[in-house]
Amino acid sequence: MPYSYLSHLYCPKTDERHDAERIQQLSAVGAPLLVAYDLDGLKRSWRPRDLIGREANLWRYHELLPVRDASNVVSLGEGFTPLFATPRIGRDLGIDDLWLKDEGIIPTGSFKARGAAVVSSASCFIVVIRIEELKVLCPSERSSRDRCGNPKI
Repeated sequence: MPYSYLSHLYCPKTDERHDAERIQQLSAVGAPLLVAYDLDGLKRSWRPRDLIGREANLWRYHELLPVRDASNVVSLGEGFTPLFATPRIGRDLGIDDLWLKDEGIIPTGSFKARGAAVVSSASCFIVVIRIEELKVLCPSERSSRDRCGNPKI
């Protein structure tokens, strides 16, 4: 069974397919590229019992993450944060069964750690020919600096 069922990248506006092995972030029409997985292949070979014995972290679900090789995984233990039933808040909001997730207990203290771990791990297999080609689509300039610092290249 493959480590990841990553198939390709695609443009959500045009459905144009892109190679998942190349560094790229936008399609020809300027849309962010999305990740596609071989879900039929996953359905044929994966079973819920496959989760038994796996570490309780983000990488427990590696088949649906865009990293093809376990040796490229970069992790600080992100994921598997608890859900808490909040009946009083739910009642106040008119929601019968409200649960909240505590992302504050991730080792880095930030929900952004999940995305940073996946981006870092997915980038490990890419050989960068020219450093100008390496671009990471980040939610904000500040989060990029917080995550990556100001590297001297």
